[in-house]
Amino acid sequence: MTTRLDVPLRVTLDASGNGTVTASVPWGQRWRVTTFTTQTDQAATTTPYPNCVFYRGGVDPSNIIAATYSGQQDTATGDELFFAGETITVRWSGGVVASRATAHIIGTVEAM
Repeated sequence: MTTRLDVPLRVTLDASGNGTVTASVPWGQRWRVTTFTTQTDQAATTTPYPNCVFYRGGVDPSNIIAATYSGQQDTATGDELFFAGETITVRWSGGVVASRATAHIIGTVEAM
């Protein structure tokens, strides 16, 4: 059985304008991720705009699966398969301090 996947992840950017949040694929599921969206609640005219990077597992350059130059309001696409127990880490950097950042992991959930 396949159902729609839309996992929202939220974090408040710290005193350096950075924030990190992680999602884990539950046991018994497999996620096929096709879209990553990102935004913050800062005004559209307020700079600096953060960038946003999506990782398979932890924050490491070798784990990058998608990135946006504007973590303010942007979308990245792909086709990534994640198995139960794997994680997706989302990291914003260089944004406005205390902004609320949100990412959506979109695709399908496949029951195992």
